[in-house]
Amino acid sequence: MKISLHIAYHTDQEHIVGVIFDNQPDTLTLLQRNGENADHWTTTLSFRANQKKYHTYQYALTEADGKTIVRKEKGNGHPLFTDIMTSYECHDSWKANDIDETFVPEHFFKVTEFGIKDGRNEYIKRFFQQHSDRHILLMLESPALNKDDEWCVCGNCDILGNWQVENALSLTPVSRTAFACLIPKEYIGAEYKYVIRDKNNHEDAVWEQGDNRSIKDTYGKYPSLQNDYCPYIEYGFSIKRIAGTVIPVFSLRSKESQGIGDFGDLAMFTEWAATAGMHAVQLLPVNDTTSTNSWRDSYPYSSISVFALHPAYLDLREWKHLPLYAEFAPKFEELNAAATVDYDNVVNVKNEFLRLLYNIIGDETMQTDEYKNFCKDNEYWLPAYCMFSHLRDRYHTADFSKWKDFTIFNKSNYQNYLKRSGYAKSVMFFAFVQYLLHRQLSAAHDKANTLGIILKGDIPIGVAPRSVATWVMPHLFHMNGSAGAPPDYFSKDGQNWGFPTYNWEVMARDGYDWWKKRFRHMHHYFDAYRIDHVLGFFRIWEIPRPLRGGILGHFRPALPFTASELSNRHFNLDAEELCLPSLADWNMAHFTDYEKKTYFDWGLDHRFRLKKEFANEQKIRKQVQDETLLNKLIDFTEEVLFVHDPDNPKGYHPCISAYATKRFNELTEDDRNTFNALHDDFFYHRHNEFWAREAMKKLPAIVQSESNMLACAEDLGMVPPTVKDVLEHLHILSLEIQRMPKRSDWLFDNPAENPPLSVCTISTHDMAPLRKWWIENTNHTADAYWRDVLHENGDTPSDPDTLTCERILSIHLASPSILCLLAWQNWSSIYENLRSENPMGEQINDPANPNQFWNYRMEPTIETLLMATPFTDKVRALIKRNGR
Repeated sequence: MKISLHIAYHTDQEHIVGVIFDNQPDTLTLLQRNGENADHWTTTLSFRANQKKYHTYQYALTEADGKTIVRKEKGNGHPLFTDIMTSYECHDSWKANDIDETFVPEHFFKVTEFGIKDGRNEYIKRFFQQHSDRHILLMLESPALNKDDEWCVCGNCDILGNWQVENALSLTPVSRTAFACLIPKEYIGAEYKYVIRDKNNHEDAVWEQGDNRSIKDTYGKYPSLQNDYCPYIEYGFSIKRIAGTVIPVFSLRSKESQGIGDFGDLAMFTEWAATAGMHAVQLLPVNDTTSTNSWRDSYPYSSISVFALHPAYLDLREWKHLPLYAEFAPKFEELNAAATVDYDNVVNVKNEFLRLLYNIIGDETMQTDEYKNFCKDNEYWLPAYCMFSHLRDRYHTADFSKWKDFTIFNKSNYQNYLKRSGYAKSVMFFAFVQYLLHRQLSAAHDKANTLGIILKGDIPIGVAPRSVATWVMPHLFHMNGSAGAPPDYFSKDGQNWGFPTYNWEVMARDGYDWWKKRFRHMHHYFDAYRIDHVLGFFRIWEIPRPLRGGILGHFRPALPFTASELSNRHFNLDAEELCLPSLADWNMAHFTDYEKKTYFDWGLDHRFRLKKEFANEQKIRKQVQDETLLNKLIDFTEEVLFVHDPDNPKGYHPCISAYATKRFNELTEDDRNTFNALHDDFFYHRHNEFWAREAMKKLPAIVQSESNMLACAEDLGMVPPTVKDVLEHLHILSLEIQRMPKRSDWLFDNPAENPPLSVCTISTHDMAPLRKWWIENTNHTADAYWRDVLHENGDTPSDPDTLTCERILSIHLASPSILCLLAWQNWSSIYENLRSENPMGEQINDPANPNQFWNYRMEPTIETLLMATPFTDKVRALIKRNGR
């Protein structure tokens, strides 16, 4: 078959128009100028019938060499169908502006009334079969409309309504984003515009802006397909805003849970969410975190695999018909009666059940085609995960440096191990469990979509330092650094998450393949996702191992100061000396004479410095047992003004908390002022464009190319101003929290001013839910909220009542944000019979606590929710009243 492409595009003589297929630059094919019209470019392509049925193509402008691409069209490209078994020509418009991709992905249409199955391919087939060369197929690419509106085309001829919108030609929706109509060839040259009109009331039509379009001439005997596009930004119509809730899987509770929420509970919970008028349920990460087989593994952001699901989330009720379940039923009932998750016991009991289940149904299950297909489809990660999990249990540690012959994963070693060791059945147990988990989460996802609910997942920024990824691909990580966050709203000492940081330079060599696989895999289960700490794609706060907190960290990548630059900026003190902790005698009053003599040297400059045997935190921890003294000595190690750049020993980063140190106060006033200017420039100005360029190397390659999910950023913390521009450019939704304003001079943000491309919420899992925050801040910020936001007089209540909570929820639901996703704890606060009697126990995580036990469980069971009609009606009415 042959396909002729035509596009009108003005260039000078130094540039050439080409076409790229399937977003692969090496497929670049150059077009030829039409001799009669220098702005008309064309080419004819041949395809064999046995080639791939569906392609996309994008036009690109190149330099005169025909190789160097100057710019490409925006968006995902034009559709090219090669299974129609006939020849045709395409007349295209250059996509100078992107259709707002936020509203194009599949997830959005699962929760709206106007979504339809993609029938574009069949429609085009019928067109070519029935109309041959007698008509032109006009194809509009644009976001779908609300259910009462329709696209139509209105023009200067009878068939197009003679510019009368009530007589305009309706377009037929043929996919979620494509609309079509047939125009007889005798109307070639006719002018037209696209119009949105109400199906029942044609008076309130919205016309396309800009110059008139025209029906393009056909240049051959083939049927003609004319591709137009209309970006969302050219219209004033509104996209449906939706509401939902946020709850971790482990927090779900049903009458027959086994002490922790599971994927069966998730399916049941989406039933209630749909009944309550919600269209989204957001989860925390669901990946396997089993490193220590202790409560420390309850931290869901420290995964041992970015692909494997956590075995604790398997709903064991699926095997309730087996005698085995009856044996465990008393244990399950005891675990489920607990107010919070008894993580250690839950995991141990479930694991015991699963190993016995494996002995009963494992062989039969693993003979099924479905299981075999699962293993084949997931062979890029499953064998390494199974081997890692087996060796972790065999050697009783996840530290693979202690695994003797298996300190590095080798595929051939893995296969030999299965054949010769006698451990094959033990290794494959983990594949069996992952298959069961995959089946259950897929079923929960399908059920949610059937109910009009999208599932939103969470992609952690890091992985556990002893994980499958660091075992198999250590070259992708900086193992001598630990990811975290500088001092901020959540923690005055910063945060140390313990994750290795990414070696982005190495990751770029294969086009970020590891990241792309993560996103593709996640698409099996989710329609949208939260990018945890999106700032990590711009820069990460890296802390040298094994420091306790984040104060002595530094940004990676960064542009460190050099000694000469510091001197040129009138800072004449020795930066190298200021990287070493020291204090003057008058700042050492908190140490006893014995402590000074034992742990410090007294220099000729009359300053105290730690002795070599106590020179850093690691050495101090090995030799000092007294906790009070230990903390005093570690605090001393933070008495510095600069830290070294990890890659350049002659590069210096200002210490982010230097202004709070005793060392800083020892400077002269002039030196303090000069240092503050350097500090503020470094952290708030110097890197803004640099970090934006870093993010644009990674995020487009990862986010835009690998899934049809909605991308949502967690962009909290110390946010450079260029982050907003990057997220908007890539159509990644920002996160807006009223009590964490992004304007430094505001106490509270105004949700009514949220950008539409955002997620609005009251609190995250790292923050106190509404009632806890209020109780803790009654004499401070809650009091200001009571007066300035709710405009109330009188004393601030110590605990907001249901009406006050409902008002606050309503403020957020009324925001322009397309997603308003509120924590379950905040939804339950509006109903007396379901709100917690202990709001102080509702916070899921305290980022300042490195020993946090993630064990929160919702108090009512899901069955109780499904029967709580007054509460559900109240939630549904609140959502509807605010236009969601």
